[in-house]
Amino acid sequence: MNWGLLGAFILFAAAMLFTPGPNNLLAMTSGANFGVRRTLPFIGGAVAGFALMVGMLFAGAGAAIASAPGAMAILKVAGTLYLLWLAWRIAGSEPASPDAAGAARPLGFGEAAVVTWLNPKGWTMALAAIGGYSEVTPEPLSFALVGIAVFGLLMFPALLSWAAVGAGVGRLGRNHLRLINRTMAILIVASVALMYIA
Repeated sequence: MNWGLLGAFILFAAAMLFTPGPNNLLAMTSGANFGVRRTLPFIGGAVAGFALMVGMLFAGAGAAIASAPGAMAILKVAGTLYLLWLAWRIAGSEPASPDAAGAARPLGFGEAAVVTWLNPKGWTMALAAIGGYSEVTPEPLSFALVGIAVFGLLMFPALLSWAAVGAGVGRLGRNHLRLINRTMAILIVASVALMYIA
């Protein structure tokens, strides 16, 4: 185990996971609209989905995908379309009235896992980690386990903190949630656009 490189990998993962991106903005939106407790299935699904992705990519699939012509472009376009659709849904959603609180619901565990697999930032982050930190350990399987541990242990508090911020903002009241939803939708679109510029 290269401990110095592992430390650098942990710092890279923390920087990537705590900064704005589609999953974080969706967690914040869910926190604002539904509170932290009802956002926990989304957080669990996002963490599980990303851990599975990282495990597969770090164990060797990442090299195959990176070398396949057009594979990353297809993933990026599919992810972009899905995230833009989610942003459109968020922008058009109306805050649930107190008497219809059961009608609206946050994204669930399975939906969060799908969002994670279609998130271009997640793919870029995982493939960049392979390129920069694969020498943390010489064995692909042990590298996969390290990646799952690092990303999994950091992603949960990252999403939880974004959901908590959202819940705090959501306490401003139902009248402000419409503006919050539209702002979050714009930020999701902006985060997707920035992936094409960077």
